[in-house]
Amino acid sequence: MNYEQPRFPHPRPQPPAQPPQRADAGADPAAAIAARTAAVARNRQKSERAALIHDMLRIVCVAVLIGGVCLYAYLKHRQNMAEERQRAEQAREERVAREKAREADAARRKQEQDALKAAAAEERARKDKLREEAARKAEAARAKNANVDRCRAARERFRGTALDLISAAPESDIPAKVATETWFSCIVPGSQRNLTLYEIQALPGREIHVTLLGADGQVEEIPLDEFNRRVSKSPYLLAKGARCYYRSAVKGVWKLDVPVPDEGERIDPSLEDFRDLYAFVRQQCSKTASVSYEVFFRDVGGAETRVRVVPFGEVVRRKDVVEGLKAAGGAHASRMSNAAALKARLNEGRLVIRRKGGAR
Repeated sequence: MNYEQPRFPHPRPQPPAQPPQRADAGADPAAAIAARTAAVARNRQKSERAALIHDMLRIVCVAVLIGGVCLYAYLKHRQNMAEERQRAEQAREERVAREKAREADAARRKQEQDALKAAAAEERARKDKLREEAARKAEAARAKNANVDRCRAARERFRGTALDLISAAPESDIPAKVATETWFSCIVPGSQRNLTLYEIQALPGREIHVTLLGADGQVEEIPLDEFNRRVSKSPYLLAKGARCYYRSAVKGVWKLDVPVPDEGERIDPSLEDFRDLYAFVRQQCSKTASVSYEVFFRDVGGAETRVRVVPFGEVVRRKDVVEGLKAAGGAHASRMSNAAALKARLNEGRLVIRRKGGAR
């Protein structure tokens, strides 16, 4: 920027003042010269003074000009510094904004990555759970199939066995008295005419393990005391090897006291004795000769006449009683030829049926 220096008008030189004319000037030339000299000196002093003032004014103008330039430069510097600070502050704010944006972007990416990882972990957990569930189901199915096979094998122990009474079993066929590890199967009547199957592992020293086996694969370990409580008042079948032993719920010798059946009726002692176990024994056991029943006719007065022996699974009819009484003869033989007397005797008497082989 160009600054025009101020112009100050130069004072016009004044003609030297004429010394006052004295009346006697012509009379004293020395005084006139001295007066003119003094006048010239005064004029020179005035010119010098005016030049000094002019120079001082020029110096002041230059100083003012320089001050103005310095002031402008200072103000311009302050403006530049303010603008620089503003630019620096703006740059800092932009850096902070960019940093925040980078942090927000990094946080967003991290959140997305965490979400992806969480989703992947959840998916892995879901697949692991499905695999574990499938493995559990497969294991449960295998265990169930194994238990069903175990139940079938335990029932098969009865197939083809020879039926006998538990009282006839040797000590080696009694779980509490085995000398070596022995496996038994035990059938007990259940609710609603179903049969309950137990498998018994007997070890020497009266160590006995009892397992309840269900046809649907159910397996339950039963304490020996609980098992003994369940069978204490119930009949059961015990299979070991080629033998099937029957224990009745009736203590002592089992017997049946019934009227003589009418024509067309019959009595099955085995069914009356075995009841819910009867069908299973007939289906599974191939030999039942060791179990039979003695049939007695008891006349009025208490006299008993054995009329026949009924093997397991056979029945007693009215004609069997008649034939037995005829074969036996005795004191009432005369009444056997009279139909009315025979009918009266049969109607008045009773049949007493006892299982052979002793108690249980």
